[in-house]
Amino acid sequence: MDPDIAAAPIATDGGWGWIALSGIFVIGTFLAGYLKSVGVLMVQWQIEYGVGAQEVSWIGIALGFVTCTGAVIASALSSRFGSRIIVIIGCFVMAITLLLGSFTCQLWQLYVTNLLTGLGIALGYLPALVSVGFYFDKKVGLANGIGFSGSGFGLIVVPPILQLLVEYFGWRTALRILAGSSLLPCLCGFLIKPTEKEIFWMTKEKKQRKKSLLQENGREVVEPVLPSDDTTKPNSAIKDSQVMSKRIKKVLYSCLKCGGFHLLIENKIFIFIIFTFVWTSFGSFGSTIYFNARAVFDVGLTQLEASYLISAIGLGNLLGRVGHGIFLDRNFMTPLGMYSLTSVISAISIICYPFLDNFWTLLSCALIFGLTNGPYPSLQVMVLRDMLSPGDVSGGFGVVLFFNGFAMVTGVLIMSFLFDTSGSYDLSFFVAGISLFISGFLLFLLLIQKKLKRASGIEAIPDEDDEINQQEATTTEFIRANESQEVTKQNVTCDVTKSRESSV
Repeated sequence: MDPDIAAAPIATDGGWGWIALSGIFVIGTFLAGYLKSVGVLMVQWQIEYGVGAQEVSWIGIALGFVTCTGAVIASALSSRFGSRIIVIIGCFVMAITLLLGSFTCQLWQLYVTNLLTGLGIALGYLPALVSVGFYFDKKVGLANGIGFSGSGFGLIVVPPILQLLVEYFGWRTALRILAGSSLLPCLCGFLIKPTEKEIFWMTKEKKQRKKSLLQENGREVVEPVLPSDDTTKPNSAIKDSQVMSKRIKKVLYSCLKCGGFHLLIENKIFIFIIFTFVWTSFGSFGSTIYFNARAVFDVGLTQLEASYLISAIGLGNLLGRVGHGIFLDRNFMTPLGMYSLTSVISAISIICYPFLDNFWTLLSCALIFGLTNGPYPSLQVMVLRDMLSPGDVSGGFGVVLFFNGFAMVTGVLIMSFLFDTSGSYDLSFFVAGISLFISGFLLFLLLIQKKLKRASGIEAIPDEDDEINQQEATTTEFIRANESQEVTKQNVTCDVTKSRESSV
């Protein structure tokens, strides 16, 4: 086992962690609740501005894309400054941008404000979720389920409340009320106190950055200056170019490590896992966004009835995220196996959705979809915790959300394009269901391969300790190679200097 992991403090599995978890639940209720309930407002914007679904879909695209890609920024900032301050800043940014969105008079202005709102959600939501792992160890599955279920609870309460506010006061006043309510997550951010485990990994990252700077400065000091005669100019030029090349590589590597992208180089299975997660995001986000729209435009439900469908998805999310945590903590299934199973069931519910044409069957489909689709963000974190060291989970999840953002954009664009060309959302949901099935099927194949290899005595996927040791070995080998090259150059330089002095 990595000595750093062995020396890291163990989470307390209780105490203040439950208080912090309640704050994380509230944060998820407001932030993720708006993210997944924006479809209620998109219907209003589509009617008010007289535009098609594709034009309005860019608002949801901007919101979801920046929320996911901004997770890389949130991961880097929280690793350096801690989760609490970043969560507070993100929630405050969301409140301000929602307020600004209520004063817009053109559709493109809503693009801008929702883009900034997505950045606030990214800064507030990701660090809050990752901080769960700093409070809990043995009960991390249940704690993850409770923390992530905040977004499910938000889907239950936010859509109908938002719809009622729109009907009674209009969407502008509804946004202002939502902006004022979003200050509550700012206060909940203060409940996320830095733990010994979080401080340990933050200190470790700080020492690594300081060590890298000291090594770089040390090389610049110890390098001797050669005489500036004509015979040494070519060697000096070559040496300078090599030093510059190494510095550029180190800067690039540091930038990649800051955002978590170094894991794409050090961990090959991480790339395949991201590929499967992308298929899930492709079909999941667009289905949630247009679930309301199909019920209104294709089936003919009222907007209030359609908002109940989003609430049913939220209820399923809530039950699924809490329930899957209990299953994982009791070792009934592995995170990988549960992710595969829920993806396949979610795909079946979405493929069946276009064949349903009354309120109660749509409500049942929404509940099943939410029950099976809701746990996937928490399961993604659990899968990453089985693969990466605790210090890399935040960066790895940020990279996952970064690529998920591109998948969300592609999914929403394709679903809106299919609606505008066919005049119905049926084909859109068929495509979304197929993408969810691909994700579950690929993970199922990976799970079967892993079990077959274990039966034959060979691991298909390196276990957690082996993967972490491999990452540490890669980094250590990189540093030692550079140091050995520098020592060799210094010895050669000293020999050249001595020979010249003896000849003189």
